[in-house]
Amino acid sequence: MSLSSTHLSEDSETVSYTEPGNVQIRFLMVYKFAFVLFLITECLSHSVLESVVVPLRLPIYAVILIMLSLKISTQRYSYRAGALSLMIIILGTVSGVFANSLSIMMTCFFIVASQGVSYRWYLRTTLIVVAVSAIVFPALSILEIVPDKVIFRGESGTVRRSLGFAHPNTFAAAIMTICLCWVVLRFGKTTLADVIGQGILVAFIFMISDGRMAALVSILGIVYSIYYRFRHGYPMWLARFAWILVIVLPLLSLYFMTNFSSQNAMHMQIDSIFSGRFSILHALYQTYGYSMLGQPVELWGWGSVPQTADGGIQLLDNVFIAFSIRYGFVLFIFVLLGYLLLLRFANRNGIGYMPMLIIVFFIYGFTETNFVLLATNISLVLLNLVVFEDAPCSLTDLVTNEIGFSEQCI
Repeated sequence: MSLSSTHLSEDSETVSYTEPGNVQIRFLMVYKFAFVLFLITECLSHSVLESVVVPLRLPIYAVILIMLSLKISTQRYSYRAGALSLMIIILGTVSGVFANSLSIMMTCFFIVASQGVSYRWYLRTTLIVVAVSAIVFPALSILEIVPDKVIFRGESGTVRRSLGFAHPNTFAAAIMTICLCWVVLRFGKTTLADVIGQGILVAFIFMISDGRMAALVSILGIVYSIYYRFRHGYPMWLARFAWILVIVLPLLSLYFMTNFSSQNAMHMQIDSIFSGRFSILHALYQTYGYSMLGQPVELWGWGSVPQTADGGIQLLDNVFIAFSIRYGFVLFIFVLLGYLLLLRFANRNGIGYMPMLIIVFFIYGFTETNFVLLATNISLVLLNLVVFEDAPCSLTDLVTNEIGFSEQCI
């Protein structure tokens, strides 16, 4: 589909799109610079250098928001796309202010501003920046220039190392991101060399940080890429499973958040499997309750987050509960609807990697909140396809052309 063509969405009016001019191209480069700067800042903020970088985040992100606002102002919108974009920006800003979270606000702005950006470029850039951090931080840690935070896992006593990252799970998330970027970039063309390289990355997760969930979703991505390599055609069975997970996992999380009981043997067994997360999350719910638009939540526990004198832990290690308590239930529902519409988009256009990404990140979000971070969740920017479904730059043939936004839109 050429950029000069007009594409009609079933539920939106006709909008004419023309070849992007010099202004649009310049602001596309502004977006790319902003995204790279954002990724670098996020990586530094999730390392042991956090205390140095965090004070600089506000001015850096203020500059990035100005750049993204300029990019957004040059985009073309149908009434549908314009309304959705405005809702995302308003909800992201309100949630970010009320919850005191720059990350959720920045994520919403980047989603809206990514019209015309190649998904392949996005994946390559994320892979390169995160891979550099996954080399530099461990090297500095091994050289004893920055500390290596060591945590022992429960009764097993398994040693978990961060190698310069803020927490062993942060190291695991970085390796998982590299692995999944690799999987999607090579999707449909996976070779034995790809599988071996990706398998080595998973081994690093197990050996260094013992990040079980990050390793699990990485393995799921690798296995599915192998399956798709030899079984072409859109996997409707996987799309149906993704639909189920998008609905069931948030409901299950909310059930444990509101109904967890230490007197229930099954609850305690499940809580033990998930490292005591649900008892902590239930206690947080009892303290803060639901939030419709977001609220600040005091957290303490692992990594660079301070602990109480008695070793207390209070972390929102489930993204669905984090949305309900901290980021706001309204934004939570909006995100879930967005992913359901993204699945519909994938079904209509036969994009086979999308159900896989949605599945792995919803499973990952069941035990982690990094789901809301663009530097970790590489499926978030795809929500742009839901917003600009009627724009030619947002639709690409998976098999014969590219794997996301059109390369013509670079």
